[in-house]
Amino acid sequence: MPMFKFQKQLDVMTFDILKDHFLKMWTTSNIDLFHAETRNADRGRIVKEIFDLHSWWFKHVHGVLYQPKDSFANAIDLRKFPRQPWKWGQPSVSLCREESKKTIIIKTICDYSCKGLALQIEDISGLSNGQVVCLQGDSPPEPFEANYIIDYFLKIKKFMVTRIADRSQPIVGIQTITETDRDDKSD
Repeated sequence: MPMFKFQKQLDVMTFDILKDHFLKMWTTSNIDLFHAETRNADRGRIVKEIFDLHSWWFKHVHGVLYQPKDSFANAIDLRKFPRQPWKWGQPSVSLCREESKKTIIIKTICDYSCKGLALQIEDISGLSNGQVVCLQGDSPPEPFEANYIIDYFLKIKKFMVTRIADRSQPIVGIQTITETDRDDKSD
C-alpha cells in the first residue's frame, strides 16, 4: 500500500486533494485487494477490456466523480467481500465430502470472492449447510488470473457449505473455514 508523508502548508492543500482522490477511487471501484493482485500481471488486456466493455460503468460513476466533497461525508462502503463472476473456462477441480471422500462433480464456477465460491454441481444429494467439503484438482495454466485464484483456493482445501440452491441447476455456496469454525466443529 502506498504511504505519503506531508508537511501541511497554509496555502497548499495537497493532502486534501489526494485524500479526495483516493476516496473517489474507492467509491467507484468494483474490486478489492484480492482481485487487484490477480489483475496486476494481466493489466494490458484488462485495461482494454475495461474501456471496451464497461463504458456504461464510466457513465454511471461520472456523477460521483464530480459531486461536491461534502456529499462523501456520509458515504458508507457496503462491500465486505465483493463477488466477481467467473469468466474463464472450467478448471479441473472437484469437491469431496470430508467424511465419505465421495467426489462431487463441479459443472461450473459461478462466482468467487476472497472468502469462497459459488459452484454449479451435478447433484446436491447428501450435502447440507454447515458440512465440511474439500476442494481438489489442478489449476489451469492460462490465463494467469484463473491460475492465481484456483491456486489460492486449492491451498485452503477445506470449505464449509453455506448455501444450497436446488433449482434446475443446483448451486452450492462454499466458504473458507476459519480457525474458530474448526474449533467449533471439534467441540
